[in-house]
Amino acid sequence: VYLFGGLANDSEDPKNNIPRYLNDLYTLELKPQSDVRAWDIPQTYGTPPPPRESHTCISYTDKEGKRPRLIIYGGMSGCRLGDLWQLEIETMSWTKPLVNGIAPLPRSL
Repeated sequence: VYLFGGLANDSEDPKNNIPRYLNDLYTLELKPQSDVRAWDIPQTYGTPPPPRESHTCISYTDKEGKRPRLIIYGGMSGCRLGDLWQLEIETMSWTKPLVNGIAPLPRSL
């Protein structure tokens, strides 16, 4: 399981919201036939996406089940975003792929 970014509260007082956009990446290992779970912060390479919340993130592999990737699109960081990013899981490398065609409008959830 992968968790990327989001919105946190920088205030220790839950009634005082100081928003902070995140671009951190966590993995959660789910061990089969076990209740053991473990969070990890993996080392990544390349330039990560800017901090954001309310984005779309999917996992993807090619037709042969190879080249696993996370694909991230859009979200919010003070305004709606319309950028596309990918994380190559095998190398844990971030890239901003070049995409042809008419891009979708910037969006968030």
